[in-house]
Order: sequence, then structure tokens, then C-alpha cells
Amino acid sequence: MNVIVNGTRLTVFGVVLLFRATMLTSTVTPVPVRAAEAWTVALDEAYAPHEYWENESAKGFNTDVIRYVAESMSRDVVWVPLPWAKAYQALQNGTVESLCMARTPQRELIFDFSQPIMNLTLRVFVRGDVSGIIDISELANRTVAVEADDICESKLNELCPDAVVVRVDSQAEAIRLVAEGEVTAAFCNRYAGAYAIIEHSYSDIKMVAQPIDGGIRCIAVAKGNLVLLGSINAGLNEMVATGEYDRVLEKWFGAYPFAEENQLMLRAAMVTSFVALLAVFGIATMATWNRSLSRRVNHATSKLALLGDLFRHDLRNIGQCMYTSLELVADETTDESTKESAIQTALSAVQRAERLTSDFSMVESMTAGKHPLVETPLKTILVSALAEVALEGGATFEFESQDISDTNVIAVSALKEAITRVMRFMVNLANSSIAKVPISVAVSLDRDWATLVISSKVVCIPDDVKEGLLRRYLGVRTPVVGLDLSIVHAIVTASRGLVTIENIVPGDWRKGVAVKMLLRIPHKRIRMPGFRMGSRAD
Repeated sequence: MNVIVNGTRLTVFGVVLLFRATMLTSTVTPVPVRAAEAWTVALDEAYAPHEYWENESAKGFNTDVIRYVAESMSRDVVWVPLPWAKAYQALQNGTVESLCMARTPQRELIFDFSQPIMNLTLRVFVRGDVSGIIDISELANRTVAVEADDICESKLNELCPDAVVVRVDSQAEAIRLVAEGEVTAAFCNRYAGAYAIIEHSYSDIKMVAQPIDGGIRCIAVAKGNLVLLGSINAGLNEMVATGEYDRVLEKWFGAYPFAEENQLMLRAAMVTSFVALLAVFGIATMATWNRSLSRRVNHATSKLALLGDLFRHDLRNIGQCMYTSLELVADETTDESTKESAIQTALSAVQRAERLTSDFSMVESMTAGKHPLVETPLKTILVSALAEVALEGGATFEFESQDISDTNVIAVSALKEAITRVMRFMVNLANSSIAKVPISVAVSLDRDWATLVISSKVVCIPDDVKEGLLRRYLGVRTPVVGLDLSIVHAIVTASRGLVTIENIVPGDWRKGVAVKMLLRIPHKRIRMPGFRMGSRAD
């Protein structure tokens, strides 16, 4: 089955065929397994492939994420399948504990939200004989079907307030109205719309206008339910760290979810992978000739693993964004205001890519020993780092220290960057409902080492995730985080120091996390502390 995209007939979302299903729209009574320990979760019963109810079972990307998180919490799930508007009301009135939804400023007044589980893309769907719609604003005075109370409805009201909105119970119903000519357009989630087209074999529907950013989808809970929210975030962290998130994403959307806009990036990734394989093969072959090269092989393999993670997570998304934006600019039918907006979007993506490549270069240069060690006044570095992060407004600080006025440490010049990265990481990992994240900073001294501990009781990281945060890139959650804590590990290690991630309360990761840095005080004799070099988790 073909769908027309901007006038060109393409095969769209072939991967969706892997999970063709007949979606039920009737209310089904949920069946709990262990009600006393169950997590009650509402789902949109007809929002495939994201979430839907079929044969007395919850299916879709969102439900697989929920199941993993529930298992990490040692809880079963009671599914409550409902039309979207009723599911939303169920979370509002406390009938259920959670619901997956897009995070918006309005909804943040009512609910608390987990870390993101997916970026949302919205599209306009019309019949093949409809022309002249190259921007969502051109839906003004036309009938547009949307799912009631969905993010698509609020986005349409924001971007095209003069559209004649037709509210329906599901996005599949919105697509049906387009197919039967009852409305001019449907404004839907990209995948939900494409799934409905394939499921019902509609042969003459196309996507028009530019993709609309629908924001991020999270798992929502009642306002103030911070205990549940902390457990959910911990489960999501674990899911990403174990690679299960990528497996579930590929299961429902394919290895490259935005395939038609991603051909250039896919080719670039293939070329990069081929070059990387050649590099590894060449280095490994040389190592067989000279054992002294084994350390270089390990170093190169580590860099290639990090580069692979970058492509798998952020650089691929940046490529998608740039390709789509520049495609709009090149299209002769695109108006000037849309072109200007697309250019700004592409520039933002370029800046993002520049930040990531800069961070990767810093990790590489640190691990290659290209930065000299110097004596650095510890107090000056700390005061400067605290002031910089405090000005950003996302944290409050409690500082406890011995007198460090005359204390120098041996470090590379980027030590301040490592300290600010840890603080920003905690701010961005904490619950979004916390206006200012409380962070404690403590310094203690012995003869040879200064121990710097940065901790927060509201940031919780499972034990099996901690070491991975220092060693590998696990995805950027916000632009300020860059390469997360892997760059901190590189800087502290280059300073001949030690860095670990530990629990504030030994054995209980839910009571908060502490990042501990051991920095050398310049003396002739160095006593190593009681644990070996490298990162270690409790």
C-alpha cells in the first residue's frame, strides 16, 4: 500500500505491518494479577502502535515500556483501557495512577511527569485530491478531525485557531473521516495516522505540510506522587542502560523510526560504521605484530563504542531534523516564513551537533593524555563552579568543607567543567516538579587527597546503572548535559584522580546519589586510598 507524501507516492512505515492488528474500541474490564501490589495504568484503547487494547491485552510501544518499569518496581500492572478523553479524566480524578501523555505547560499544572520516553511528531493527513496545503495555518476555515483532548487538538488550536475542529474518540476515527470525505483533514500523531491507513487499507490518503513537533511523551502521575515518580524514573534509567529501550523502540517503529527523512543520515552512519570497522581491523592486526599496541586497541575500541552510541542516540535525530528542515527550504512551494523557520531549526540542529562533537573531542583528547597537569586552587574552582550553576536557577546548594583556602590539587584545566557537569546532570535528572534541586557539596582533606562529594537526595539511580553512566554515553536528555558523566570520568581520570557514583545510604539507591571525586594534593609521596583506580558503583 502506498501513501503520498507531499505529492510523491511512497511506501510508508513498512515496519508497521509487523504489528497489524484490529483495534477494539469498546471498554474492557481490566484483570489484575496481584491487586494489592498492582500499578493501575490507563491507556488509550485505540492509539496503535503506541498503545491499544486487543484480545483482552494491552499492546504497543508505551505498554512495553510500562511493563519493563513495573517489573523493575516488582509490581504488576492493572490496565484500564478507555477512550483517550476518559483515560485523561481517570488520571485527573485518581481512578488510575499513571497514563502516558505528551508533557505540556498546562498539564504540568495538574500532573507530574517522568523522564521522556519518546519524541512526538504530528502530521496533517488529507485525501489525494486535496491540494494547496503546505502549512498547517492553511487549515483555517477547513474541517479538521482530531482526537478529543489529545495534544493534536491543543497544537491545532495554537497553530491554526481558525480551523473548524471536529472532535472524535480516536485518531483512527479521524483518519476514517478523511477517507470517507467527511472532513478535509485529520491532524494526528504520525505513526498512529499511518497505522490506521495501513490497517484499513485506505489507498488515497497523503501527508501534507511540514511535520509538527508534538513535544515529548512521558509517564504522568498525580501531582505530588513523588515516590511513584522516582521509581518510574529509576526503571526508565535502567531500561535505557540495559539496551531494552532500543530493542522495544525497534520492535514497534523499526531501527530508524523516521526512515523516509533519514536516508542521508543512514548512509552516513553506514559509511562511518564501515570506516570504524576498518580502523578496528587495522589496529587489531597491528597488535598481533606488536603486543605494545594492545592498550591502543582498547583505547580505539572505547572511542568507537562511544561514537557508536552518539550515532545511535543523538546524531541520528540531529540528521533527521536537518534533513527535514533543508528539504522544506529546497521545496519551491514552501512560503518564505516557513523557510525562515526551517532554517532556524536546521541551525539549532547544527549547534547541537557541534556541542556533541566538541564533547567527543574533549573525551578523546583527555583519554589520549593531551592535557597537562597543573596545580589548581581548589577553592577558586569550587566557588566559580557553584556560582555558574547557581546563576542558571535550577538548584540550591548546601556547602560543607574543611578550610581549603590554601589547598591546591593536581588536575587538568577542565576540572571546573567536570564539577559543573555533575551538578547540571543532577538538575536535569531530578523530578521536573522540583523548582530548585537541592544539591550538597562537601570537601574533606587528608595528607594526599582532597575528596569532593556532590550529592542530591532527590536524584535516584539504580546500582546497576551507575557505572555505565561514567563509562558510556546513554543519550542526552537536555542540551546542557552533553556527553553526560562520561566526560566527567575522562577529565578526572586525566587528572590522575578517581571518580565513583555511590548511594548516599549504602545499599539503598532510592535515598539519593553521590558523585565522589578524589583529587591529588601535590606531595612527593602519594598514598593510594583503599579502593583501586577506576569507577565503581555501590
